[in-house]
Amino acid sequence: MYHHPPPAKRSLPSYSDEEWPTIGNHHGKNTPINLPPVILKLTDGKANFRQMDMAELKAFTNEIVKLVGNPRRSDCPRGGDLFVYPVDIGQREALLKISKIANRTLTAALPNSMTGRKGIIHRVPVSESEADLLDLLGPQGVTKVERFTKTSNDARVPSETVALTFKGPLPTRVTLVALSFKLHTYYPSPFKCVKCWKLGHTRNHCNSKDQNCKTCGQYHNTSEPCTQKCVNCHSDDHPSDSKECPAYIEMIALIKYATDNDVSVSDARTKISLTYSAAVNRNTATTAHQPTSSAIETLKQTINQLKDQLNELQNSTIRTLQTKIDHVATEASKANKRIDTFEDKFANRFDQLERLLLARLPAPKTDSDNLSISDSESSNSNHSSPKNTSSQSQIHARRDYMSTPAPRQEASSNKDNRPTSKNK
Repeated sequence: MYHHPPPAKRSLPSYSDEEWPTIGNHHGKNTPINLPPVILKLTDGKANFRQMDMAELKAFTNEIVKLVGNPRRSDCPRGGDLFVYPVDIGQREALLKISKIANRTLTAALPNSMTGRKGIIHRVPVSESEADLLDLLGPQGVTKVERFTKTSNDARVPSETVALTFKGPLPTRVTLVALSFKLHTYYPSPFKCVKCWKLGHTRNHCNSKDQNCKTCGQYHNTSEPCTQKCVNCHSDDHPSDSKECPAYIEMIALIKYATDNDVSVSDARTKISLTYSAAVNRNTATTAHQPTSSAIETLKQTINQLKDQLNELQNSTIRTLQTKIDHVATEASKANKRIDTFEDKFANRFDQLERLLLARLPAPKTDSDNLSISDSESSNSNHSSPKNTSSQSQIHARRDYMSTPAPRQEASSNKDNRPTSKNK
């Protein structure tokens, strides 16, 4: 939740122990609050307590001390009213009776949370006036009836929603004659000034002299361009009147807490701040090990950079390597084809050589020729010579060759047959 600092309050010079204590902002002190403040509001239309000069304010405070004695403390919020904290119930009752001080007319009242609880009911016939409703609901503890209005055709008309103020706790339901209505707790909207666009006060209690721009929060001519910036949370995401403003949402939460616990908004802010601080201190050891939003963003940026580097590596280096691998595979395929072609040609060369050798050898003899050769050899055995021995060796070699299987005959191309035809 967004926690903006409380508005600055005007501080007056301190008096002696017999005089009124210093007027200032005491929300930061852990002083217990026994009684709620009495709110003094000037009604004469002149300068409020924040706009008074020091002499007039001193005379005013001296008059209050003479009437009721020294209060416990006092605050002057941004709206200009004076919050006087009494020391006991008797002093509170005396403060509530004041109607004029130092020739200035005023009203003295308790906070809304002390004067009664307020609830709302819906679908109440608009024909019933507030006075008639108060007469019917008075016996049920209702002290005040207020009917809400709505805009219709550029005019304000009564609505069917009615706010009821009770002396004590809110009942669950109320009855109008024979009609029963469920009662809902009323949470007032935060004060928002339509002059300076700041939270916490209204236009009638604004110290700004000029009508500021709700977009940038500064005074300028409406025809001049400006930069968007909220005056309440100082963010440039929304204008000053946005209901999405963290400061506005926080104020709603404070009002709800104050209403549910019967305390003022200032006390609610103090208690919530103390609770938040205690929770932070209690969870310091746990949250110290948790990554912060900045660390998470840094980690995300690092991951994105790694992704970019991987994509770059894939687009440059890996693709280059893949191209080279594909080129090597292509060259290897070509080499395999050349080797297969060489093996085929090598086999054809051997076949050609074999046929050439066979063509050069004499034709084999028949059986009758072999028989005559044997007889001749036997008759001339006594007259053998080295020449006959050589002839016999050739015969045996031819016989050995004829006993071997016939060579493989393959169809050859014209190119392979050219050497044979040339030898012929």
